[in-house]
Amino acid sequence: MYTLYIDSYFWAGHSVLMPDGTTEAVHSHNFCATAKLTSEVLDDKAMVMDFCGLRQSLDKITAGIAQAGNIGRIDYFAKKGQTAEIMAKYIFQELKKLLPEGITLAEVIVTEEPQCRAAYSE
Repeated sequence: MYTLYIDSYFWAGHSVLMPDGTTEAVHSHNFCATAKLTSEVLDDKAMVMDFCGLRQSLDKITAGIAQAGNIGRIDYFAKKGQTAEIMAKYIFQELKKLLPEGITLAEVIVTEEPQCRAAYSE
């Protein structure tokens, strides 16, 4: 099995509903989204997928999040929540749509700050 990892760094603000029912003030992080892709085979160039094309796809998604400033302005996050877990699922779902056939998106990890990350996979 071949595995690729690609990172996309972006700044965004969010506000999380806390376990006690309070909501954090909007604050920001320099997030990192890491996509993990797998394939059983390599293409005719001996690659799973071109890193540049993969980076462009992931950066397109994270740029859309960053452009909102506060992710709560994006309907998906306003409805589902603004946690790193929800962000990982959103990025996973959006990136999966952009991948060529035969490439498996195994996981997306969102790092909120060092030592704090959440992952989503199907």
